[in-house]
Amino acid sequence: MAIFWIASYPKSGNTWMRAFLCNLISPNPPVPINEFAKHLPSEAAANWHQQHGDPGVDMRRPTPEGARSRWKVQKAIAESFGGRNMILKTHNILGRFAEVPLIRPDVTMGALYILRDPRDVAVSFSQHFGMSLEEAIAFMERRDAYVGGTEDDANPGVFELLGSWADHVRCWTRANPTVLRYEDMKRDPLGSFTKAAAALGMEGRTEKIRQAVEAADFDRLKAAERAEGYAEGSSRAESFLRKGESGGWREVLTKEQESAIREMAGDLMERFDYT
Repeated sequence: MAIFWIASYPKSGNTWMRAFLCNLISPNPPVPINEFAKHLPSEAAANWHQQHGDPGVDMRRPTPEGARSRWKVQKAIAESFGGRNMILKTHNILGRFAEVPLIRPDVTMGALYILRDPRDVAVSFSQHFGMSLEEAIAFMERRDAYVGGTEDDANPGVFELLGSWADHVRCWTRANPTVLRYEDMKRDPLGSFTKAAAALGMEGRTEKIRQAVEAADFDRLKAAERAEGYAEGSSRAESFLRKGESGGWREVLTKEQESAIREMAGDLMERFDYT
């Protein structure tokens, strides 16, 4: 009756990790790309908040009322699965809004935090949200940044408060979760995903882990998105899964843009070996 969080700043590899975990926990892999949310949903899925949240609260943007409603929703999610634990995706910062924790500690059993070079995040973020690189970098610096809400009344979405990229990383890694770098997931998928499985107490399932790694191969996911589309994709981008590269920023960012990112997060880049 508790939640294990798969947390990250957006465009850091959360969907790839969910693809692996969905195929690890499913009795019938491979899991189709548009069924990931059935096996490993997002805490910000609108149906949770419509069903369990306070009536009439606008969840499209951060408000004190929305934070209090989210607090209730997370408790209801945990209770709705009886004695079973639940794995949920989140992009929320591990912090507070209006003095209310965005991640409820009394229903939390642990977390896996996925980290990516902020220079590659900026490139991917700008493509996904239809921003210029300067706008993406400025967004990553904002301590009040959030995603999720839309002006579409038929599909309003639920906000996730990010804060700045640096604050997001500091807050989550301070809580001592299992931390995986996207770059290590690319370099050694089997080793990295085995570490993720161990965080969930599934480290002994060697053959199942190998099969899940194969099912979550990035090129296979890209092909599935081209063939079927991806329900969680952005209308502002041609595809949700882009190149999936590490270090691609070198071909895109100017020296001034890289310097701006280093000024924002140089200590964390050094700590996590982003030279």
